[in-house]
Amino acid sequence: MMLPRAHVSLVLIAHMSAALLSAPIWMRIGQTLGQHQAIMLAVFLYIASQLALLAVPPGSLLMVSLVSLVGGSTYAAFAMFPRAMMADIGDEELLQRGADPTWLLYSLLMGTWKVGQAASVGLAFALLAALQFRPRDMTTSPAAVTALYLIYVGGSVLLASLSLIALRRYPLTARRHAQIRAALRERADATRYDKEGPAHG
Repeated sequence: MMLPRAHVSLVLIAHMSAALLSAPIWMRIGQTLGQHQAIMLAVFLYIASQLALLAVPPGSLLMVSLVSLVGGSTYAAFAMFPRAMMADIGDEELLQRGADPTWLLYSLLMGTWKVGQAASVGLAFALLAALQFRPRDMTTSPAAVTALYLIYVGGSVLLASLSLIALRRYPLTARRHAQIRAALRERADATRYDKEGPAHG
């Protein structure tokens, strides 16, 4: 992939711009497919974009930018859908237990998110140092560059694939959540009836 430093900034701009601009698209996809199906699609596209980096010709700014656009677009899905899915789980818990644990679920989500981000960076740098990758050196050995590819691409693909397997068994589908919302509305109506009595016309 090996780009001049000036081009790397352009790739990062494309990457983050795609994340911002694709949010409405992912919202529509989520409404059409359901949230967990939509995030599975996003994970698949992310894996494909990471693997595509291995096939990009060295120095090809256009190809790297296109791959970065695809990979960056998935970030919007990763930001939106886990939060929305947590809200659905909160509804299910409210129906089953009578208590709303949404605050706790969001705390767990954001806590694991931050721990994962910190741990991934620390682990990646530790592995690169162990494999003799030194970015400040004027020249880098082919083995060190290969190690960088394996960590950046291989590690991401492996973890994303595991999440894809886990998402296949996700039980709270759009249909199931609709049933939960209907049951919550019925319970709320029954509670209001018990408190206020029948309406008089």
